[in-house]
Amino acid sequence: MATTKKKQNDELLMYGAAALLMVLALVHYFRLRQKYLTNENAHQIFDFKAMLPKLLTIGTGLLMTIILMAQLKGYSEVLFWLTLPLCVYAANLAAKAQAYMLLGVVIDYNTGIVHFPPNLERLGLFDYLKVIPVLKVWTALDSVEIDKIERITRQAGKSLFMIGKFGSRRITFTDKGKRDECIYWLTSFEGNHIGLANEMEFS
Repeated sequence: MATTKKKQNDELLMYGAAALLMVLALVHYFRLRQKYLTNENAHQIFDFKAMLPKLLTIGTGLLMTIILMAQLKGYSEVLFWLTLPLCVYAANLAAKAQAYMLLGVVIDYNTGIVHFPPNLERLGLFDYLKVIPVLKVWTALDSVEIDKIERITRQAGKSLFMIGKFGSRRITFTDKGKRDECIYWLTSFEGNHIGLANEMEFS
């Protein structure tokens, strides 16, 4: 009887955590929409397939955390309540990360800025193991002023590199259509002087 009750409590904890994460993600997403997509000159390029691996990674990590928390609750109530604030903090970061991924790439003609998910190349192995640094990168947007872009190069058919005095920034899509849509909105910005190079184009 006690085992059945514990199982029910564990399932309730898992379902409750999943529901909370979903609500938090939606709240963060609508806040981002209000911030970045409130004017008709803001163009969103959403590539769900590109975001899916990250969403699955976050979901798997949170599922493992919830299972460990359920086991910890059965082992020690004190340890459970001591670690709960950290788990809530991580869950909120995960919800924000999901919201940023759902936002995708935003090219805002009013501000003259392109916003896009940052790359993880600057993170090391230990950053991935600690999880939190990865979530922090995923809960932010990189941005570049469009008129500062001097050249765009294409690579592997699905990636584009924006090059200028700011350095180089990469945006990767899962198909050429999304990539070309992004290039179209960037090169259609009034007053731009962007050169489009083809030498890195591969199928």
